Amino acid sequence: MENLEKEKYKSFFESRHFKRFLEYRKIKAEDINLAKELFEIDKQNTREGSEVSSILHNFFQFAEKKSAERLESKVIQESSQIKKRMFEIFLYFTKNYDWYTSQHLNVLLESSEWMQLNR
Repeated sequence: MENLEKEKYKSFFESRHFKRFLEYRKIKAEDINLAKELFEIDKQNTREGSEVSSILHNFFQFAEKKSAERLESKVIQESSQIKKRMFEIFLYFTKNYDWYTSQHLNVLLESSEWMQLNR
């Protein structure tokens, strides 16, 4: 059963949606594992992961250029180490790419394809 579960998650990272994210946002090879870490955290902590993606649902559109500053505040204020780490990853992608990249990453977290794996 464990191998089947690993294969399901592996297939998500090989899906056209995830590959499109990597291609369109020009994600560097060294950053792919960081994106995967975000999904791994979400998989292991679905409640907290859902809370983070809900918080960030409209966050990037409304914050746009101030996204990094606002994410830094979230990292500082967050008491949950799990949520804090997720915000840190979003902050990394916002600072090293742009807010569109973080928004795209959050859209993937909210995707039906990803959510079906976590049921």
